[in-house]
Amino acid sequence: MESAINKKHYRRVFKNLRIGSKEYAVLDMDLAQEKAVRYLALAIELLEQNQPDSFIHNLINEYLLIACDFGSKDAAFLLASRALDTSSEFIYPPEDAVVFLKLAAERGHAEAAYQLGCCYAAMGKFISAEQSCTTYFNSIDPRERQRLAEYYFNLAVENGHQEAIEELIIAYAYGRGYVAKSADKFITLCENLLKDENQAVALGYGAWLAGMTVEGGDPLPEAIRVQMNPSKALECFLMASRGKQIELGQHALHLICIGMQRGVWEIKPSDKITKRLYKEVGQGNQLLALYFAWYSIPVDQRVAIPGLMRHYQLSSLASFVEQNEEKAIQFLDHAFFGTQTMISQLAKDILQEVFGQYFLDEEIVPVDA
Repeated sequence: MESAINKKHYRRVFKNLRIGSKEYAVLDMDLAQEKAVRYLALAIELLEQNQPDSFIHNLINEYLLIACDFGSKDAAFLLASRALDTSSEFIYPPEDAVVFLKLAAERGHAEAAYQLGCCYAAMGKFISAEQSCTTYFNSIDPRERQRLAEYYFNLAVENGHQEAIEELIIAYAYGRGYVAKSADKFITLCENLLKDENQAVALGYGAWLAGMTVEGGDPLPEAIRVQMNPSKALECFLMASRGKQIELGQHALHLICIGMQRGVWEIKPSDKITKRLYKEVGQGNQLLALYFAWYSIPVDQRVAIPGLMRHYQLSSLASFVEQNEEKAIQFLDHAFFGTQTMISQLAKDILQEVFGQYFLDEEIVPVDA
């Protein structure tokens, strides 16, 4: 009796909607999603078993097609891969990979959108898809190919696909395949991504605004020209230095040092850059505070340079601080309090090792508290 009570009632996937004298079949989206999730799970379970059996291959295809028909973006993406895989015994030709990639991309699958963008742009990153669907891609007018490439790249960008972001930025900067270089599109894309505080974009865009490459060299002759903006470049580098990836943050500070050497900013105690860097430390930039702390420690009191700082020693930052124990401890406090646990631990280690009498324990409060 209990099992009968707990059973779900039958639900039709399509409901009838009457408009005037006509009836239309309307999909029950909640039920469709349930079925899509279920059949996708069944297909993935069989895929993970990695069995070469022909019956299993056909069953996987069947499950994926049902999940795709009910709206699954992941099933559509997997079907595109199977269309290109001759060992999957797929019932549709390889050319249909584009059909499934489009379905996945339009439903929000970032990788599918990225792959389509690359294929339409003829970047040569997904050779199997480009070659299997070459008749289709070659039938499209070059200007339409560029439009479609940008359209799908932008879908991937909207879904946070970092490779698509970087690829499209490079395409606008130098030109790639059917995507022509464009300073206006480059700037618009970078400015939009800065709003999301994208660390890699802040680093790269800052370099352009500082009149150099991300390696710190002169801009390449074939690249677009972007007007230098030292003030904004500094803000971009500081944004990047606050990001989650510490190595990218260090590289951003490294580019500030290179910019100083290249004369992008004038360095004097009264200059804006000095005030801006101190303000940045006060606002919680742990990485910058750590470097300021290290160079504030009197030379004869320094221990071995921490491993985190060996690759990026950034000695140019020493010009902004004086060697003073109290200042060093204050900077270490700023480095300790924040979300970057690795930097927090390093600040604590330095404080213990160099200034044992100022041991940093749980009860210490921030300098500005």
